[in-house]
Amino acid sequence: MVLSVHHENEFIFYALLKYIWSKKFSVIGFVTLIIVLTTIWLVSLPNIYKSTVLVTPTQEATGSGLTSMGAQLGGLASLAGINISGGSNDKVAIALQVLESRKFILNFIEKYNIDIPLIASNAWDQKNNKLEINPEIYNSNTKTWTRKDSSGNLAPPTSIELYNKFLKLLTIDNAVSTGSVTVSVEHLSPHLALAWTEALITELNATMRDRDIKSTTLSISYLENQIAKTQNADMQKIFYQLVQEQTKTLMIAEVTPEYVFEVIDPAFLPLEKSAPKRALMLIAATFLAGLLALFFCILCFFVIPRKHSAH
Repeated sequence: MVLSVHHENEFIFYALLKYIWSKKFSVIGFVTLIIVLTTIWLVSLPNIYKSTVLVTPTQEATGSGLTSMGAQLGGLASLAGINISGGSNDKVAIALQVLESRKFILNFIEKYNIDIPLIASNAWDQKNNKLEINPEIYNSNTKTWTRKDSSGNLAPPTSIELYNKFLKLLTIDNAVSTGSVTVSVEHLSPHLALAWTEALITELNATMRDRDIKSTTLSISYLENQIAKTQNADMQKIFYQLVQEQTKTLMIAEVTPEYVFEVIDPAFLPLEKSAPKRALMLIAATFLAGLLALFFCILCFFVIPRKHSAH
């Protein structure tokens, strides 16, 4: 009985192989069709270029300023209403959060007028180094948005759309072990990818510097008021020391362009595309097409009655 079942299974297996072999031209034709269609689709996809910059936290971001003073006067400074604890992890973490924040990115888009290349770009003309704009989205001659919504009304990009679009192009890799941060921007134009990557670090440093200048200026003003109010000589001494440290922090912030992040490996003009991976995508499509063709052959063999089932 066991031998009978074994022979039957063996017969079905060889019959299946024979059936698949009889459909080899159909399988080859189907796979070839998928390859051709995939190739046409891949060729139509525009190249994407990525520019990357490697930065590391500066001394100002890693505990300089009021850290040593904070160790000595932290308790009294807290009583005075001044926070001098500052830490590298906090400042770097805040900077990275700012980099991905809606306010920062929208201000960046507005300052550098990148809404059009961000939303309406079609492709990059490498020969003329010119970005091709989709006229169905933006009219370069009249300088107006031509995109329409489902109701037929003009639909300029919203703030949320601009933010989400830019966020998709932005990649941030924070290496905890080394403390370094890699910031990358992708775009159809390698020149814009480079320009935006460089500008992001510049604007981030400027934003963090302005934040500290503002908070430090307010702290100095507060301390000076406290000095004028208090009659306690010891407290006045502490306030003067705090003012001195805050003034030092203010001076460093005002004269340091690379305030939070220092560029270690500058952004470069990408000469080779980062996407799409056409070769890998074509190989994957070919493999999947082959599997799909075999699946249909097996399905037809077992579902559709054939002459082999009669034997």
